[in-house]
Amino acid sequence: MMAAVQAVILFLGLGATVYTLRFNRKDSMRRSTLDLIIHQRSDEDLNKAMSKVNDLISEKGVYEDLSSYFQNRHSEEAQAILKVLNFREFVAVGINLRVIDEDIYKRAYCSLVLRDWKNLENTVKGMRTEYKKDTLFQDFEMLAKQWADYPIKDLHKKSGVRRLFRL
Repeated sequence: MMAAVQAVILFLGLGATVYTLRFNRKDSMRRSTLDLIIHQRSDEDLNKAMSKVNDLISEKGVYEDLSSYFQNRHSEEAQAILKVLNFREFVAVGINLRVIDEDIYKRAYCSLVLRDWKNLENTVKGMRTEYKKDTLFQDFEMLAKQWADYPIKDLHKKSGVRRLFRL
């Protein structure tokens, strides 16, 4: 009888430990995701690069292939395009490996990630052809396509979601 009680107590203790570890991991991932978002918003170089890429897209036309700027890889334009693509790929890899909390990041940046993929898809395809590397920015592409297929739901229509602000 005493052995059975000890086994139950041990089992409950292990269950509590597993639950605590999972909760702490999720909480840590959320905090690091928020830190990433704060860093992204305050990163002047990244924001300048995004602005430059948006200007290039406005000049050339939406969905145009910007890979011609890589004829001079050291040009301001090429560096800006690479900075944006590399950052989007970094985040996508983090999300795909479940190191970055997808729900939080998606709520903060879904429309910008989708916009950047649409605007840079032809550029990425041009780079893949030119450099003969089909895997360039594949995580960015995979994430953008997944988010396009499963867009953010209207939170106000979702039952059980507490509204922070009432208008």
